[in-house]
Amino acid sequence: MTTPYTTGTITLTNGSALVTGIGTAWVTALIAGGTIYAEAAGGNAMPILTVTSDTQITAATKWKGATGTYPYALVVDTAYDRQVLSNATALATILQQLKATAIAALSALTPAADKLAYFTGASTAALTTLTSFARSLLDDADAAAARQTLGAVNKAGDTMTGALTATALNIDGAAASATRTFAFRSAGVLRAILGLDNAAESGSAAGANGFLNTYNDDGSLRDTILSWARATGIITLKSLALAANGAISFAGTGAATTLTNLGFSAFIKTLIDDADASTALSTLGVSAFAKTILDDASGASVFATIGATASGVITGYSVLPNSKKHMWGTSVITTTATGDSTIVFPTAFGGGRQVVAINGDHANGASLTIAENISAGQSLSGFNLRVYNGTAIVPNATVRISWHAMGD
Repeated sequence: MTTPYTTGTITLTNGSALVTGIGTAWVTALIAGGTIYAEAAGGNAMPILTVTSDTQITAATKWKGATGTYPYALVVDTAYDRQVLSNATALATILQQLKATAIAALSALTPAADKLAYFTGASTAALTTLTSFARSLLDDADAAAARQTLGAVNKAGDTMTGALTATALNIDGAAASATRTFAFRSAGVLRAILGLDNAAESGSAAGANGFLNTYNDDGSLRDTILSWARATGIITLKSLALAANGAISFAGTGAATTLTNLGFSAFIKTLIDDADASTALSTLGVSAFAKTILDDASGASVFATIGATASGVITGYSVLPNSKKHMWGTSVITTTATGDSTIVFPTAFGGGRQVVAINGDHANGASLTIAENISAGQSLSGFNLRVYNGTAIVPNATVRISWHAMGD
């Protein structure tokens, strides 16, 4: 029979199934079940339901005796015996395993800091150094984490943040027709691609023609600014801009020698280094005023450039570059009783003027003579005229006239 557990005392409360221990160690003693018997008059046996801690048990029945603290005896049931037997069996198995040659080989080693045990044979073992860096690699959960620790890139494709220095770099496509490229990006945005295309070329080779492409902010192709054909050796540039005082040279010669080699005359060389059209026209001997005319798109533009103006068609005027004015007009007038009428110029003359010609006809078809009536004075804003039929004045008549005048 199992020896009862009697260490400490217990406190019981009438009508409660809770047993509180004082100086007890129930969990430590591996109490898993049994019955509690308190030394109290009128009490009852309390089968154990659960052991919560070293000082607390919940019984399967409630205490019927008086509330108080009592000595007790805890009789362990067969479950305890089975646990003890199981523990003993497990311990025996462990002791048997410790006698194995592999365990013996490990037990013969002397542990030391940063050392890792490993087997050198079926029954021998040794120590090797295990650095802190190696330990930081051993706890990585996957290949990606290991590459991060090692600072390595994935051969299937990855992103480098540092510089790569190499004595040689081999870019080899899976097939001759594969495009091989270097891509340049800013903050993930594609800016340029340098590579060899996958197009066929003359001869037996394929996919060996080069290109340099630039791209828009949305990733679309902007332009192919440089390309070359491997078979012919021809290089095509989209555009070429030289820096100040820069030159394309042959065998290290300067710009002037280069242009001479290309067949440029001394005069042409003075022309092609001009920065703009105005400078080039000056080199060609074109005056500043002539240059203002050369860019005019029409005769009207030239007319305006040379300082001339014009207004009107049937009655109007033009101002020449020398400020001389030419005026003209056609109108129907009615003469006064004295055969006179007045014409107002489209714009006034500034200095002097001269009516060059006046002509007209009567409504009945008679040939008339029309002259300026200078006796009324020569106004700069118009002129007076008198109509004659032969030598007779034509009064109160409707006459169509045309006139021209010149002046300042």
